[in-house]
Amino acid sequence: MQSFWAYTMEVGLAVRADDQGEFAGWGDLAGASVFTGPAPWDVRAQLERAMAAAGVGHEYTEIDIDIAGSSLSEGTIDGFIAYTTGEVSPAPWVTEAILTSDAAILNPSEEERAMIEQAGMEVVSVDADSFDSDVHVDVAHFVPFFYGFHLGPDVPEDDLYEMLTLIDAHSEELLEANAAFAQIDDDLVGLQRRGIAASGGSVPVHPGLARFLRERDAWDEAWDDWVY
Repeated sequence: MQSFWAYTMEVGLAVRADDQGEFAGWGDLAGASVFTGPAPWDVRAQLERAMAAAGVGHEYTEIDIDIAGSSLSEGTIDGFIAYTTGEVSPAPWVTEAILTSDAAILNPSEEERAMIEQAGMEVVSVDADSFDSDVHVDVAHFVPFFYGFHLGPDVPEDDLYEMLTLIDAHSEELLEANAAFAQIDDDLVGLQRRGIAASGGSVPVHPGLARFLRERDAWDEAWDDWVY
């Protein structure tokens, strides 16, 4: 059951900076060779969903993440997945690939962003300063998905409610331990709302989480039937 949403991971695309001027959006990668991540990875699955929603039919090319940057530079691929955690922390291999290839973030066009959102996904703005190098845009438009710590019905409502209350009270300590928890420190309640909304009712909500949000005037009555 949905119990505690901890952070999001946000996915997007990077291309050669020298080619950036030739692209108006993701659709310009149609038919191109793109490394959307190792085949079984969750970030790849999310990026493939978003690209499909935007109508981008590309050719998936699987490579080792250690050679993503050199493969882009050499023309083996025309783009690769770029992603962050908590809207602040790029994956280390992505940082290295961008540095070694002088890659630029390729943002979906305004029309493509609307198509992605119509398919039930969010599009968020990640500050370019989150990256350790110049990504040739001011803001990266990435598509998030949600990670959490979820418990079963054997955990009492009071216990989960207390857990969430303690996390809220000590969110600063989580942030100090790992920057990926920045969203928890910034707006724990808002993150829970986003996670529940993204689920579309496909997974029941723990009554402790529902109570936590209700007491903070953050519950949507449309979710009442989703509570276990």
